[in-house]
Parts: sequence; C-alpha cells; structure tokens
Amino acid sequence: MLAFGGKDGIIDIYDKATQKKTKYFKAHQSAVTDIMFTSDESQIVTLGADKCLKIFSVEDPKKTFRSKDRCHGFGVPNTICFHENEKYIVSGGEDNCVKLWTF
Repeated sequence: MLAFGGKDGIIDIYDKATQKKTKYFKAHQSAVTDIMFTSDESQIVTLGADKCLKIFSVEDPKKTFRSKDRCHGFGVPNTICFHENEKYIVSGGEDNCVKLWTF
C-alpha cells in the first residue's frame, strides 16, 4: 500500500499492485505533514499541521485508535517514525523538540 496526504487533510491510500485508490478519508483539519504504516499495514499513523498525531485502522479509517492533540506546542510537527518494536512513535517538529509517544 501507498499513502499520500494533502494540504486539505485528506489521505489517499493506493494498492501498489493495481495502482488504484482503495480508500480516502479526512484525517486532519489542515495539511498532512507525515504518514507511516505499521509493519503489518493494518494501521496508519498520521501527523498534521493541526498539531495532531493520529492512528487509524486501514481497514476502517473511521476508527481512530488514538489521537494526540497539540502534540507539539509551538510550531508544526513534521516528522514521525517508529521505534524498531513499534511500541513507540517518535515525532519531531518546528518547535525543535523530539517527543516519544507510547500507544
């Protein structure tokens, strides 16, 4: 799967094999700044200029597993990555902070 986020907060998910859009959903109130899938591609983690970090089910994006509002106090958060065991998510932003999240 591939995922793309837009300035409108919408995420489009595509099937790599068919190159067709399989899902799309509104994830954020403003631009999506980063996206990651879990290793099993069952969940998608998103970060937005609205300062929210969210985890969605790929099967049913209406299910938001977790949401961290205002995850970076000052400035836009712009990058996320998983710790190798996927128990932690690391985010960084324009506030010059790196934050560790457990979910």
